[in-house]
Amino acid sequence: MKTKSENRMPEVITNVNDDDIESDDLLDSGMLKGEAGDKEGELVDYTRAIELAPNDPSGYLYRAMALSESGRYLESLTDFDKVIELAPNDAGNHLHRGIVRSCLGDTLGALEDFEKMIELEPEDKEGWYDRGLERQSAGDTEGALADFDKVITLAPDWAEGYHQRGLIRAKNNDEKGAIDDFGEELKLHPGASRAFVGLGNIRYEQGDYNYAIWYFNKAILYDKDCIEAYFMIGISEIRLEQYKEAIAQFNTVIDMDPDYGMSYYNRALAKGLSGDLEGAISDYDLTINAGFDEAEVYHNRATLKVITEDYEGAITDYRLALEMDPSYFKTYLNRGYLYCLQHDYLSALKDFMEAMKIDHKQFKKEVFQNIEERKASKLSSHLIDATKLMKLALKSAEA
Repeated sequence: MKTKSENRMPEVITNVNDDDIESDDLLDSGMLKGEAGDKEGELVDYTRAIELAPNDPSGYLYRAMALSESGRYLESLTDFDKVIELAPNDAGNHLHRGIVRSCLGDTLGALEDFEKMIELEPEDKEGWYDRGLERQSAGDTEGALADFDKVITLAPDWAEGYHQRGLIRAKNNDEKGAIDDFGEELKLHPGASRAFVGLGNIRYEQGDYNYAIWYFNKAILYDKDCIEAYFMIGISEIRLEQYKEAIAQFNTVIDMDPDYGMSYYNRALAKGLSGDLEGAISDYDLTINAGFDEAEVYHNRATLKVITEDYEGAITDYRLALEMDPSYFKTYLNRGYLYCLQHDYLSALKDFMEAMKIDHKQFKKEVFQNIEERKASKLSSHLIDATKLMKLALKSAEA
């Protein structure tokens, strides 16, 4: 289940009579089975409890919680609807239904439930906290920031509020505010690795990569499994042109999580920059297999294939990149250069025309840069041909 706030079991009112005794026993039995890992047996007991006491919200509540923990959110939502029908004024029920709605991508429904939670228990931090997370996920950073301000007012000793507000402040380029919040989190939990990651990310964005690495290493000191810290050290080392060290960091991340696609991608960057072109191409393959199937990956792999003279493979990758992002200026430009290398000048001219349509200013800059390099005798023959075609494209556009 998507966990947002603390594990809160809503309070329900159960009218106990002789007919409910067996139902209560089944609820207890179901809880024990769930704790023992018998999830199906747990659900069977809760269902039987509901059959015995159909007007008692407890059975629906316990089954809803169990279903959501198993990722069966639609079924869980049906049970939470029934719980709220039977116990509409229990704030915790709205809190948990809101979390399930959030898991299902129903932002409006989730916000409605969190707001009802706040209405029923305005002094409880959890409703404000979960609404803040939902607002943040929906892109309402201003609303989320206000909610986390309220969380901190209600629970000044709860580190979670400072952490989430710190993340938003960092995203909003309020570096001082973010540093203050991560600092407060560390006062409450001196070994909070994620706070060190947050501080490291701020230093990274400031361009102070060595200081960023120091913070990421602090995170690892307190949590050796902090995968984001290893990853960000690798990113920082690329910036510092320490490619061998960066590759080692990405190896560590991949050992920890083989499906961490961004690590293959960034390891490919590091390998390419270090001269290991075949290794880089292989890592781009792994990046795609890991699900990071983006235009930039195909573009970068195509560029390396050009260098290794796999021209047909490069043409294919450029085509795939443009299918994913038809506005990719650099892809049209590079494929145009490649067509010139193959003496396919008509295809090259078409690509240059498309690139010019996307970014006329940058296209013109490329032309003048090529002219300057030609004057310095730094331009290969196919790029000389390409520059002529690019000048032709400019003239046709200005005619």
